[in-house]
Amino acid sequence: MALVMVQGHVLDTLLTPLARAEPLYVFQQMFHGSTAPGFLFASGFVAGLPRAPLSARAAYLLAFHHAQDALDVYRMLLIADRLDQAGEDHLAARLRAMTRHVALNDPVPPLPTTPGPHTLHNPQYLVDKPTSQALPSGPGGSR
Repeated sequence: MALVMVQGHVLDTLLTPLARAEPLYVFQQMFHGSTAPGFLFASGFVAGLPRAPLSARAAYLLAFHHAQDALDVYRMLLIADRLDQAGEDHLAARLRAMTRHVALNDPVPPLPTTPGPHTLHNPQYLVDKPTSQALPSGPGGSR
């Protein structure tokens, strides 16, 4: 369908008015004229197809965002607990840290952009624990 559309536009541009009067060009115009309704039908058909359900992680993050906008600390903690149960413990710890900032009315610090001891690559950054109870810094890290 896309090739017929491109072909029609190219022929409209390049052919002389005398060549456009030929029966073959008029026949081609019939197909070229059907491309727009064909695209509309295809886009409507695709929009009506069932979509994959939202992953639990994405749903919880969306819910956390709404709870954060509403400053609903209880709901934020509930979502962090659900993420923890889903095995997203690093993300849950970060959300708990954000919840603490919201509860204390502090500005939430942005995530650092470079990897290092101060980022998500180091779970100690995410969890408020004394240094003696620090989590390992990654695969093969020591306690």
